[in-house]
Amino acid sequence: MTLSGKITVCELEEDNPQKSFFRIKPVLTFENGAPVDASGTQAEYGDEGGIRIVPDKNDAMRFKARMRTLGGYCLMDLTAHPNENEKIRPNKNYSLQNGELNRNIVYSDVIRSCGETDVMQVFESAEAGRGLPAYTPKVLIREDGQLKGPYVPELTPDRVVYQFAADNGSEISEFDPEKLVTVRRDSAEVTLYLSDALRALGIAPAEPIVEPEPEAKESAPAEAAPEKVEPAPQAKAESAPAPVPRREEPARPVREEATARAKNAGNPPSAKHEEPPRRSRREENRMDEAEAALLNDRHLKRGSLEGQTGLNPRRSKSLSEVVDYHWRQSRLEQLGAGVSEKAAASPLVSPVEKAKQAIREVWDLPEGRSALAKEFASLENAEALLSVNRPAPQPKTSPDEDELNRLEAEKLELLRDIDKLNSDRIRQRGELMEETRAAHAKEISELERREQQLKDECAMHERAAQSARQAQAEAEKLLNREAKLKLDSEFLKFAMFTKAAALLRSEESIDLNEYSGVPETSEPTGAQMISDLRRAFEAGGREISHDEALNYLACLAIGSMVIFSGPTGCGKSYTAHALAGALGLRQKGAWRFTRLEADREDVTKSVGFREQMQLRDDRTQRFVLLEDINMTPVPDQSRGLLSFADEAVGQGVTILMTCLDDQIGYPLQSRLLDRAFFIRLKLPEGHAWQGAKSIPDAAVAPSLESVRRVFLTPSEVPAELKSRMELLIRRLGEIGVHITPRALSDMYQYCAAVCPLMTGERMSAFDRAVAQRALPHILATAKPAALRRLPEILCDLPISLSLLSEPVALPPI
Repeated sequence: MTLSGKITVCELEEDNPQKSFFRIKPVLTFENGAPVDASGTQAEYGDEGGIRIVPDKNDAMRFKARMRTLGGYCLMDLTAHPNENEKIRPNKNYSLQNGELNRNIVYSDVIRSCGETDVMQVFESAEAGRGLPAYTPKVLIREDGQLKGPYVPELTPDRVVYQFAADNGSEISEFDPEKLVTVRRDSAEVTLYLSDALRALGIAPAEPIVEPEPEAKESAPAEAAPEKVEPAPQAKAESAPAPVPRREEPARPVREEATARAKNAGNPPSAKHEEPPRRSRREENRMDEAEAALLNDRHLKRGSLEGQTGLNPRRSKSLSEVVDYHWRQSRLEQLGAGVSEKAAASPLVSPVEKAKQAIREVWDLPEGRSALAKEFASLENAEALLSVNRPAPQPKTSPDEDELNRLEAEKLELLRDIDKLNSDRIRQRGELMEETRAAHAKEISELERREQQLKDECAMHERAAQSARQAQAEAEKLLNREAKLKLDSEFLKFAMFTKAAALLRSEESIDLNEYSGVPETSEPTGAQMISDLRRAFEAGGREISHDEALNYLACLAIGSMVIFSGPTGCGKSYTAHALAGALGLRQKGAWRFTRLEADREDVTKSVGFREQMQLRDDRTQRFVLLEDINMTPVPDQSRGLLSFADEAVGQGVTILMTCLDDQIGYPLQSRLLDRAFFIRLKLPEGHAWQGAKSIPDAAVAPSLESVRRVFLTPSEVPAELKSRMELLIRRLGEIGVHITPRALSDMYQYCAAVCPLMTGERMSAFDRAVAQRALPHILATAKPAALRRLPEILCDLPISLSLLSEPVALPPI
C-alpha cells in the first residue's frame, strides 16, 4: 500500500523530548472516503515503523511548538504530492548505534492537525476513562448505549485522564456509532470517531503530476507577435538562466483541483462550447482555482523565457536564483538520495505576486475570462479600485545594484568551486592511496604474512606459558597440601605464645588488687564539691576560680567524653590526674581511675579497662584517661571508645583525653569533637619560683548519686539564655551551619546545672557551653565562607571568640 497522494491519519509521538524529535506512524488512510487500515505500511518504514519529521525551511522557527499542539494523532496530507519520493525520503542519519531507528523522513509542511471534532477518541464511560491517556483534544463517551460529546479531558500531573468536562464551544450531542474505527497503539486498542468532513477528504485521490506540453492556442484571438531581436551568439549563451522550479502549492487547492478534474473527466473535448449546467458560485471558484493551478508551471517557464528577451536581456542568474539553487543542492546532499528538481521546495513568493500570476494565466484562457470578470464584479468597491489604482512603474535597477548582484553570484560560484576542489582533492587522495597499494602489493602481502607468522608464534608461546602456570599451580597445591598440618600446628603454637606474652606484659604493668576494694563516699552539696576541688588545687600550687571549678565538675558529670587541649606545658595530663585525685577516685585499693596506653588500636581489650568496667556498684564516678590521642595518624583516635561512650551515657563513666596543638599533633577527627566537651587550658602564671607539688588525693569521693542530683537533675534555663540560643541557631543557619542534636542537649543541661551555682554573669555560662561543646565541631566542618562570618556572629561571646585564634589541631579547610 502506498501513501502518496492520500490523506493518512498517523500517530504522533515525541520520541526524544530533550532534542525535540518527533515522528509519525501511519494508522489509517482513505480509499474513496472509506478508512483503510494502514498499520501494515509501518513494516515498510524500518525497525519501529516510524517516519522522522524534519522541519521545513518555512516551519523551522515554530516547529517544536506546532508539533506539541497537534495531539496524539495528526494528518499527513500528501494529496498535492502523488508521486513517489516527493515528501517521504530516506533518512541520512539512520543509525542503530546512535539510537536513530527511523529509516525515512517527511517534511513538516504536510503534517497538520486532525481538527478538534474530526478525529475523537471514544471511551466506554467516564469512569472507564479514569487512568487512561487521551490522545485527542476532544473525546466521546458512551452514555446509555449512545455516543455523546464532545467532552474535554482534564489531565493529572502524570498525564492520565481522570475527569471529562463539557466543551464550552459546542453543545453536547449524539454521534453515529457506525463512524467508529478501532486501531492499535502501544499494544492497546483505541476506538476513534472519524467525521464526515475527514472522510470526504479522501474521496478523490490526486493523480501524478504530469508536465503539460506546450500547445498552440488556436482559439485565442490573433495578437501581434512581438518583433524578435536576435542577440549575439555570446549574449545568447550567457542569457540562458537556470530553470525556475515549480512552486509547491498548498494541499487544499491541489486537492480541489483533483476534485474538479474528477468531475470533468467524463466530458469530451468537443463539449467545451456547449452550455454547461448551472453551478454555484463556490463550485465555479474552485474550478477557476484548479485551472489556475494547472497553468502554474507553464506560466513560470514562459515568464523565465520572457525575462531574458527584449532590448535589455538578462546576462546572468539573479542573486535570488543562485541562492535558491545552492539551497536546493544542500538539501539534496543532506538527504543522500536523488530527488528531481521539481520535487524540491521553491523560494517563498508573495501572495500578491501569486495572485497576479494566477490572474494572467486565467486571462490567457478565453473560457476563463468570464468567470474572472464575474468574480471581480462581485467584490466590494471593485470598480472604484480598478479605476483609481494603476500599477506603479517598476523602479529601474541601478547599475551598481546589478554589479553587486553579479559579484555576489560570482562569490557563491567561487565558493561552490572551492567545495568541488576539496571533494576532488579527497577523491584524488583516495585514488593515490589505491595506486600505492597496487604498486607495493607484493611487499604489503609479505609484511602481512610476516605479521601473521609472528602472531602465531606469540600465541604458541602464550599457550606454553599457560601450561607452565597450570603446572606451577598444581605443584603449589600439592606442596600446600603436604605442609598444611605442620605449618598450622607451628602457627598455632606461635600465636598462643605471642598472646600469652602480651597478656603477661599487660598484667605486669597493672596491679589488679588496686581495683578490688570499695571506695569511701560522701553526700556533699554542689557548693561543697566546688570548695573541696579548689582547696585540693591550691594545695598543689594551682589556684582556680569558683566558676572554673564549677566548669570542671559540670563537664565531667554531663559529658561522656572530655578533651583537654592547650599549649605545651599547660598541664593537660596533670589536670586529668589532679581531678581524679581531688575527687577521691584514687583511694588505696579502690581505684576508679585508669590510664590506658594510647598506642594501642583498641583499648577496650586491655586488662585495666576490663577491670574498670567490671565494677558496677554505681558508688562513684569512673574515669578512663587516654593521653596524646593525635600524636600518631590512626583511623580511630578514640581507640575503640567512641561507640562505648555512646552506650555508657548516664552510667557514670567519663573518658578523659589529651591532645596536642596544631603543627605538633595530627588533626582531630570531627566525629570525636561532636561527642566531647573541649576544655582549653592556659599556661599557669607563676608569681614565685617554687618546687613542684602534687595535688593530694582525697580520702572520700562524692557519691554518684550526689553528682547526679547536683548536675543531672532536670531544671529550667533562664529566658535570656534561651533567646540568645535561638538567635545563635538562626544566624548559624543563615550561613549553612547547624549544631547537632546531641550537642544542643549537652549545652542545655550544662546551662541548667551551672547557672544556679555560678558567681559571674549568666551569659558567661552560655559562652562556655558554646566554646566547649559546639564551636570545635563547627570549626572542623564549616566551609571557608561560613568561618569568615563567625566573628560577627560570636562578637558578644568573648570565650568563644578567643577560641577562633587558638592553634587547635583541626582538619584542613
